[in-house]
Amino acid sequence: MPGAMHSASGLDRIEVVTGVERRRRWTLGEKLKAVEESRLPGMSVSYVARKYGIAPSL
Repeated sequence: MPGAMHSASGLDRIEVVTGVERRRRWTLGEKLKAVEESRLPGMSVSYVARKYGIAPSL
């Protein structure tokens, strides 16, 4: 099986991703959902950002 290694625990898979990372395009609905989630009582904006794969510093 290409890309696989055998170990004492069984069969482990290694995935190598190459290429240029592209900017994510967000629909209006996706943006609104993330913003609404971040405004829920007790919700952390940083947590919501990480959940959606957004750098919290943006």
